[in-house]
Amino acid sequence: MFKARPVVFEDSFALLQDGLLRLYHGNVQSNLSGIELHQLVYDMCSATPTPYAERLFASIARFLELRVDQLYQEIVSNPDILSAYAVAWEHYALVSRSVNFACQYLNRSLLDHRMRNGRPIGELMPQWTCKYRRQSVASLANAVWRDRLAMRIRREQEDRLVRQLILALETDRDGACSMPEKTLRCVIQSFVELGAGTKEPLAIYRNLFEAAWIYRTRTYYEREARNAVAELSLSQFIHRVHARLEEESARCRRFLDPSSRDKVLHPMVVECIVSHSALIYGEFRQMLSQENQKDCATSYSLMMHVKDGIKPLRDTFEAFVVEGCRRVLAGLDWESPKIITEYVEQLAQLHDHYEGLCIRFFNNDPSFIAAFDKAFHALLNDRIKLRQPEALAKHCDQLLRKPSKQTIEALEERLRMLIKLFGYLDDKDVFQKFYTRAMARRLISDASLAEELELTVISLLRHACGVDFVSKLQRMCTDINLNRDLNQAFCKWLVDEDVPATIGHSVLALTTGAWPLTSTATSQLIIPPPLEGSVAQFVRFYQEKFTGRKLTWLWHMSKADVRVNYLDRRYELSVTLYQLALLLCFNEKTRFTLAEICQRTGLLSTDLTRTAKSMVDAKLLNMEGSLDDRPMQAVLSLNTSFTSKRNRIKLSSPLQIEAAQEAAATTRAVEEDRRLFMQAVLVRIMKSRRSLTHGELVSEAITLARTRFMPEVAMIKRTIEQLIDKQFLERDPKKRDVYLYVA
Repeated sequence: MFKARPVVFEDSFALLQDGLLRLYHGNVQSNLSGIELHQLVYDMCSATPTPYAERLFASIARFLELRVDQLYQEIVSNPDILSAYAVAWEHYALVSRSVNFACQYLNRSLLDHRMRNGRPIGELMPQWTCKYRRQSVASLANAVWRDRLAMRIRREQEDRLVRQLILALETDRDGACSMPEKTLRCVIQSFVELGAGTKEPLAIYRNLFEAAWIYRTRTYYEREARNAVAELSLSQFIHRVHARLEEESARCRRFLDPSSRDKVLHPMVVECIVSHSALIYGEFRQMLSQENQKDCATSYSLMMHVKDGIKPLRDTFEAFVVEGCRRVLAGLDWESPKIITEYVEQLAQLHDHYEGLCIRFFNNDPSFIAAFDKAFHALLNDRIKLRQPEALAKHCDQLLRKPSKQTIEALEERLRMLIKLFGYLDDKDVFQKFYTRAMARRLISDASLAEELELTVISLLRHACGVDFVSKLQRMCTDINLNRDLNQAFCKWLVDEDVPATIGHSVLALTTGAWPLTSTATSQLIIPPPLEGSVAQFVRFYQEKFTGRKLTWLWHMSKADVRVNYLDRRYELSVTLYQLALLLCFNEKTRFTLAEICQRTGLLSTDLTRTAKSMVDAKLLNMEGSLDDRPMQAVLSLNTSFTSKRNRIKLSSPLQIEAAQEAAATTRAVEEDRRLFMQAVLVRIMKSRRSLTHGELVSEAITLARTRFMPEVAMIKRTIEQLIDKQFLERDPKKRDVYLYVA
């Protein structure tokens, strides 16, 4: 069917033109089918001996010019130019796509880029004069419409089409548009399609419509914003602007090309938001104080459209959080014995409250979360009447101790909040030291509420500070679990060895270095006879099981339960081993001088007087004489008339260090740890870098140390001098501010 053959161009094009006329007029049924149109085009483009592709292209161009000229007259003569244009363009574009399909062979012939004799095949075809460049028929139809209709209306009709289009869009802004959306969308879309296939596809759209629409947008909203500020309150104004932004954004989606949205919204943002931003910033603090979620969220939403617009809001929010928290905390009773609990619980409530504001008011914006974190960092590192790291550690200890009325789930949630607060601390090593000591006391005295909670805290601290931070805590938990198995193995060993058990007891074998315990006691206790057999049995068992390990007994940390049988009523006492040693002396007789007890127990006078005082205060013993004046001559005797409402009595520990003394000791330990840690950090840095300036070394040291504590520059300088004295570092002889590592 498709075969090159001689044709008479005039006759063939007459047939084609008749089909085109019927198609473009739309009211007459074409007498040619699509395949027949395609055959005519093929015959003219492949005619022998001379193809007519160029002549056909020029003839179609001329036909389109005549048709578009007719449409121009019809459109401009219609009072409703928008509707007339939209209807004409819709039909013209539809038919042009069909004609383009029928002219596919013509398109391929003109745009053939295959090479022959060094030139594209398309250029070797016979030339025919035409003012339009070679392009597809669809692009040609657009070019003819653009030049002979769209641009002509602009030149000869004073841009009547675009003026009416903009007027219709502005009435849509006012909510009174009677023009169908489809018509407006069709007109604007025609401007976009007219640039298809060109180097700058949107140039026509921008030239004909976009620039004028942006200008009218600026003037429209400048006038509206000026009137709104004068007539409305600030709250009403920002909600009006927000609604207008939403409407304008939706209007852009409905009518405009996507590339126009930001360009159209920009002048609106400038006139409605930027020009009045001082008013919003000035009232934002009041909005926060009233916790006006709607106004705060709207102000945030508006300022998101402005470059760096939310920074002043963020700074105001940060200051608001700090001042609000300090005001609440200042109202606490700092002399109350429960101040630590009240302080930490209040901090947790404030954290929840202001974090909720971030989520509800500012859509959980990361920059506002950062400002919120910065505010709490300032709060948790303020110089106040108590040390925050110590307070958090003590409150954590309170939550983890028996007994508790709260569920495990509730406690776990509160512990997670505590570790969040811990994350804001600079002095994390201070918390670590206090928490480690508190945890050791809990585990040794079997006062821990649940192992699950202990492991939860360790996991949270590991996530916050790394494995090294919790290595000792993890080891302490491991030791407690191992000791359960160890004591079961000891009981089995007693049965296997047929050793009669004298008294019930359990032993905690703890790893040296993992526990914050001291093995240097002031007194060398003489083990009471009733305990000698049990101690010897455990030592023998342990040495058989673990060859080469050494046991160091911490008698001053041991405790015992003992029954009182000399009274009419039985009592059970919970005492320290020092108290037990003193009490067991009275199995022989009822009166002793302190000098005699000192000789029997091995306790030094300081430990013995404190222990005796605790027994006298509990009224288990009577005392003759004074512990202040010549204490060794004081006489202790059993109180045979002792009574108590409770059957089980826990005596206070006389060796318990005072809270202030313990805090001071912990602080000294922290300072020593920091000194050693900083030396290690500086040596590690210099070993890898070999040479650094003073500023670089200080900067790197702060970066590495800040996970544990925030070192002062003065401390780093002192440590550098110490390392120079120890010949780990030296100064560069040529540059005094450069340090060198000494291998």
